[in-house]
Amino acid sequence: MFNKYIDAVIKEINLRKDFLLNREIKTVYFGGGTPSLLKPNLLEKIISTLYKISSFYKNIEITLEANPETIRDDKLYEYKKIGINRISLGAQSFNDSSLKLLGRVHNSEKIKDSFRTLRELNFENINIDIIMGIPLEDERDFLHTLEETVKLNPEHVSVYSLEYHEDTPLYLDAIEKKITPIPKELERKLYIKTLNFLNENGYVHYEISNYSKPGNESKHNLNYWLGNEYIGFGASSVSYFNGVWTKNEEIYHFLEKINKGIIPIRRIEKLSEDKKKRMLFILNLRLIKEVSLKKYRLDDFSLEFINKLTTLQKMNLLVKDGETIKLSNEGILLSNEVFSLLI
Repeated sequence: MFNKYIDAVIKEINLRKDFLLNREIKTVYFGGGTPSLLKPNLLEKIISTLYKISSFYKNIEITLEANPETIRDDKLYEYKKIGINRISLGAQSFNDSSLKLLGRVHNSEKIKDSFRTLRELNFENINIDIIMGIPLEDERDFLHTLEETVKLNPEHVSVYSLEYHEDTPLYLDAIEKKITPIPKELERKLYIKTLNFLNENGYVHYEISNYSKPGNESKHNLNYWLGNEYIGFGASSVSYFNGVWTKNEEIYHFLEKINKGIIPIRRIEKLSEDKKKRMLFILNLRLIKEVSLKKYRLDDFSLEFINKLTTLQKMNLLVKDGETIKLSNEGILLSNEVFSLLI
């Protein structure tokens, strides 16, 4: 199945190669699901296909998302050999009871072992993903996860609030009252604790959920948040190119279209100039630094959009200071709601 899917991704790359010709690729990101389950030779086929069509930036960043239980010396050696130079490790928590609740098969010791293995093989750019707001965790439990993360000294830390996606076991447990989401007040407290703790340990808060040692920001994700172009390959992937947003088919229809030699796009939207400006403004708000109102003349936006900004300021979710505007701490906690309103 893996071979069949990778072959389909390569066919898609070739179907869309006109987008890559005469371009320099600066970042590649293997994500979605658990790409570290794939054999290195399969990922190499994708990298070599891209390299044949386009050119690679000399300091290209190639990231692989990896779960701790998939980390093995032999595979990591091969990953490094084919050019992967950044690992995003899905730790989630250093509390074994929380990992069990989340349905993870690894434990906290496996996270530490995996990290040590990465360092032994000279991976010098590692992100650790952790989750804030796991049911049954109190402040002390989450601080333990933060402390254990910092002890490992990764270059980058991503801290995501737990989301309850429809029809997942966690969502169904919440609906059936088997578990209770943490109170908003505790989430606020954990956010402030996270910000202060990581800052004290040398990590810069540069995006809503992301912290890094200076100079170790995720180049790939920064590209999104700065509103630059990107192309996604594979089932359900998203692209933004030449002012057009597209989303690929899910796995079954993706394979079906590829086998017919059809580019597997499910949705396509040509963004108006107004929507492009709004989307860029919203993406820039994700970056913690203030957004310059000299760069974005409010007069260029619709009256409806300006009224929404004013409403969010009155709700203390946005803070305007002279010629700059940014999310407040409360706005960061409620950023999904803020962005939904502005879109």
